[in-house]
Amino acid sequence: MAKKKENKKNNGSDKYNDIPLMDGDISNSILVENEKINISQEIIGKLYLYYVITPVNLPLKTRKSYLIKEKRQIDFTNPGLKKEINQIYNFDDCGRFCFLEPKDNENKMSIWFKNRKFPSNEEITLERICIKKSYGNGSRIPALFDFVRNCLCHGNFEIRKIGKFYYLILEDCESLVIRGRGTIKIKTLVDIAECIMK
Repeated sequence: MAKKKENKKNNGSDKYNDIPLMDGDISNSILVENEKINISQEIIGKLYLYYVITPVNLPLKTRKSYLIKEKRQIDFTNPGLKKEINQIYNFDDCGRFCFLEPKDNENKMSIWFKNRKFPSNEEITLERICIKKSYGNGSRIPALFDFVRNCLCHGNFEIRKIGKFYYLILEDCESLVIRGRGTIKIKTLVDIAECIMK
């Protein structure tokens, strides 16, 4: 009953509309290309180490036996750390990072990324991310880790090389509703994680 009420609320003219993964038999996914990219094992290893194997602020419910959990609880309200991370990727720039909330009038996932279309190189290099605020308990940096982790674990990503950089194109869904889309340099993700670890 509550689910019907929520759908009705989100479909009102003053609320953003959810993007269904499927429209009938047609997928709305932006992951419509599968280009083979050669990327070093070292880069892949760092990405999985930082975002899948030992991510920061992992919710307790995610794994029952997470021995280094206490060492990976980071206080992102620390102004010095936040400033340092924002120099790598500015989480406060709403033109690059959008936390989608129920009160929002528009869904930037479908504005920044056209349904059923792989992003252009220009769109990819903007490094834009739009995710629902349910990620990371409403905190932006842990939300990025949560989003990237989900996409990597479930294979909901593609890699594109543009110039000398590798980019991840990410899309996450839950219950057949798309809850996050984004593009970001792999170097940006590695740099954020290494900034936190030092």
